[in-house]
Amino acid sequence: MNGTEFIAHILKQEGVTEMTCFPSNALIEAVAKEGIRPVMFRHERGAIMAADGYSRVSDGQRFGVVAMQHAAGAENSMGGLAQAFGDNVPMLVLPGGYPLERRHVRPNFLASESWKSVVKSAETIDSPTQIADVMRRAFQALRNGNGGPVVVEMTLDVCTMEVPEAAMNYSSPTARKSAPSKTDVQDAVKALLAADRPMIWAGAGVLMAGATAELAEFAELTDIPVFTQWKASPLTTSDYRFRSELVVEPVRVTRTNGSTRVMLLSALVPVSRSTTTHVAFPQVRRALFITRSTLMT
Repeated sequence: MNGTEFIAHILKQEGVTEMTCFPSNALIEAVAKEGIRPVMFRHERGAIMAADGYSRVSDGQRFGVVAMQHAAGAENSMGGLAQAFGDNVPMLVLPGGYPLERRHVRPNFLASESWKSVVKSAETIDSPTQIADVMRRAFQALRNGNGGPVVVEMTLDVCTMEVPEAAMNYSSPTARKSAPSKTDVQDAVKALLAADRPMIWAGAGVLMAGATAELAEFAELTDIPVFTQWKASPLTTSDYRFRSELVVEPVRVTRTNGSTRVMLLSALVPVSRSTTTHVAFPQVRRALFITRSTLMT
């Protein structure tokens, strides 16, 4: 089994069922042989956006996987990766890589280096004996911490080499959930209940934590309206018989539309999301951010 085939085998072991792609990349044929469905697009950006969407609707249980060729394919991928990085969307990105002897020849594009500002982590495969460890670290990054694109650059000549049997021992990493301290939670609840006009801003962080039911129950008990983020709405008016008057429908967040006016009605805005950790509204004097692992005021 060569390196590309071993990577395809690992993807199958991790439960991957589809991979978006744009040719050429030897992994496309290898995953098909493993029973993973390759979904071809007409441009790398489209393939990345599809993987992005796949991750968003999977609530952290599954991840989009996307492959593209080296050189122009990697160069065309920057925009899609930047969007996923900005929204903390986890996805596995598997670009081809120049052969070792051509890697640092100008103007060849080294994805793992050039993409560093728009990905969570990036590694190259420099030896067939590395593959199991590199892929394990990649899935560890996908399952833990803040989301974002995770890159494994598949060096062309290395991935055609046979993988020694002793180096084919792959074990899947586990997901470890983090939580704020009890005192931080207590302080947040006190601040929320003491507010004159509180509102909850809920987004992808609720989805990733699997906390939709808990959010609905909390909002019902406290009678606090919920503003749902337009990119990842964790609640609808039909969820858990949630009262429609408590849900503010998702809208694009700008200073010029209704969302700004909604924000102005609240003295304290608890925010649960997986994207940015700042408020773009200077009119909101105080906000409470509830991220996946911290509480900040």
